[in-house]
Amino acid sequence: MQQRNLSYALLIETGSHAGMVLPLTGDTFTMGREIDNSLVLDSPKLSRYHARIRISPAGTVLLEDLDSTNGTFINGYLLSGVRRLHIGDAFSLAGTIRLRLVEDESTKEFAPPEQWTVPAVEPVRYPMSGSAASPTESETWIAPALAPALNPATTGDTLASAPIARKSRLPYIVIGVLLMALCATLGLAVYLWFAPTNVWQIIFQNLGLPFPGA
Repeated sequence: MQQRNLSYALLIETGSHAGMVLPLTGDTFTMGREIDNSLVLDSPKLSRYHARIRISPAGTVLLEDLDSTNGTFINGYLLSGVRRLHIGDAFSLAGTIRLRLVEDESTKEFAPPEQWTVPAVEPVRYPMSGSAASPTESETWIAPALAPALNPATTGDTLASAPIARKSRLPYIVIGVLLMALCATLGLAVYLWFAPTNVWQIIFQNLGLPFPGA
């Protein structure tokens, strides 16, 4: 019997785990919502057993939709039945996550983790009727969910905008103070202009100056 000499893996291309590579170490790899799938995807758009990958001893990779509700799409086309996958082919499950078949060169050096889980992204709606099918038993992968990263550019812009706003009010404060001082000076000048003679006498007396006409 001919033995395959090529190792395969699935590259996740969408979602928070984009770039993650999942080695296909067995002959069967199932995907869906049930915990006993090889790849567990927690999305209501996916069926319990959504799709399955089978690898023959000769290395032929076959993708099969397990009568899922919202379908499996390969290279943008709805999959019906079984389709052979080649290196570089991409497929999506109900529009929630896109994966690509790639060659895995790391399986001889690194053992795969025990479990992986991948959160689903917003789905593209392609409703299809159907029922769930049970997969062949396989090792289980569940990936840990990652917390959303902050946007450093947005955060920096928000923090920098506060001192700019405070500086922009400074000219108005200075103008207000100057106007108040000007009003006070004008008020004092008007008062002194119309002040009685005895007020001027007191002012000249305090200044030590002779009062005119005295």
